Amino acid sequence: MTGFAHKGRIVGASISLAAVILASVSWVARADDLQVMLEEPVDGQAASGVSNIRGWAIASEGVDRIEVFIDGVFEFEVPYGGERKDVENAYPGVTNSLTSGFGQTFNYGLLRAGTHIMTARAVSSAGVIAEDSAQFTVARFPESFYPEADSPSLQGVTMTVDETQEQITIANLRLADDEKRTVVVAWLTASQSFQIQSIVDEDATTPTSGRTDPVACDYADITENNQPSLSITSSASWTCDESQRDLIANGIPDHAVGQFPNPNNPNTISEQDVREAFTLTPTMASSPSYTGGPAGPVGYVLNGVKVDAATAGSCFAQNDCSLSNPRGDWHIEALGQSHFDFGDDANNAHVQPNGAYHYHGIPEGFLEKRGASGGDMVLVGWARDGFPIYARWGYDDPMSVDSALRVIQSSYQLIGSVPADRPSTNLYELGTFTEDWEYQEGSGDLDECNGRFGVTPDFPEGIYHYYATDTYPYLQRCVSGVL
Repeated sequence: MTGFAHKGRIVGASISLAAVILASVSWVARADDLQVMLEEPVDGQAASGVSNIRGWAIASEGVDRIEVFIDGVFEFEVPYGGERKDVENAYPGVTNSLTSGFGQTFNYGLLRAGTHIMTARAVSSAGVIAEDSAQFTVARFPESFYPEADSPSLQGVTMTVDETQEQITIANLRLADDEKRTVVVAWLTASQSFQIQSIVDEDATTPTSGRTDPVACDYADITENNQPSLSITSSASWTCDESQRDLIANGIPDHAVGQFPNPNNPNTISEQDVREAFTLTPTMASSPSYTGGPAGPVGYVLNGVKVDAATAGSCFAQNDCSLSNPRGDWHIEALGQSHFDFGDDANNAHVQPNGAYHYHGIPEGFLEKRGASGGDMVLVGWARDGFPIYARWGYDDPMSVDSALRVIQSSYQLIGSVPADRPSTNLYELGTFTEDWEYQEGSGDLDECNGRFGVTPDFPEGIYHYYATDTYPYLQRCVSGVL
């Protein structure tokens, strides 16, 4: 076995079944009995400020060194040999298990805000390697270190306690340059202390003309899942630099999902390696670009799940249909028809053969998580061209935040004349196929790509933006900006 691993996997040797059986009875003095555990940072939790890198490692032939990698890059070795009575009690037959601890302090403020992966690699005296990794989210202030004279001030702050989430929110925390931050702290068992969970810039709310930052530049979420179809923790982190918005995620939804696999969708949700970049200065193109499917996602919801509204299903003129053959002339829609069932759940989503959960329509569970009730205009994600995506609700007057909010309508209508080569409408009602819909300018609120220019709560000066709608195309099939 080779490569990175999670939770103490040995990567430098193979393990026989006999060794596994013996190891379950007693500790066997073999070169492949190396174990390592990274305890801090805590997998799935936040990290901030000057804190610890901490864990333990044991091997019958001794541990030579502990190496630390951050986001796959070697950073340094950490001291090894600290006293760990708990490890000795668990492994009394292993030489030097009492002195198996490793650790040092580390300033997490040196890392960019957002999600990172730290790996502790243990190398035994026999040259065997084992690794343990933790994915964590960094919450940080603008500076990595503040001397005493420039310490954040508590004067004028307000504090609220959320007993349900067991968090304390400190608002109006002032930095040395008079900038304000809202800080959320919660108890972390591993460090036996309160840990900063998030830091939000209260002043950075309005983007500069032509730019989309700082809107949602610090969006980060880690949600544990304990569902019949999903036990993988969801992780998504958005960060911005001078030119682009970066997404690092595992593609796992952060809300309730349906049953997968199911009779009409035999696939199991699995982690994806999502690493995408979006421009912070989107501009309109001379013509739309159609994406989706093999051409790549149209965009991503903030939780790191991709927008991919079309399907691989199609029919030929003779009513010969397949849910996995896109070569037919009539392409089957996942939503808005009653004949074909793609096994989608209440979030208008299902799972591709590679395990990628993805949305075909409004991400209802994500809207609920964001607290969106009827009449809220909610940012749900970013399109591939860098323009924002909203869901369902928008301003009646697109140029006035003082106008009423209402459900936004697409400008696609069912075709009026059915082609002779279309599969029978007696079997497949209009709306079953993509080709049953045509764009009629002015028949609704939106353009061909389900977007329009106007004001939003995040962009009070106005910006081009997309909508997820209740009718076709549900989620846009094209982007209007330059790619």
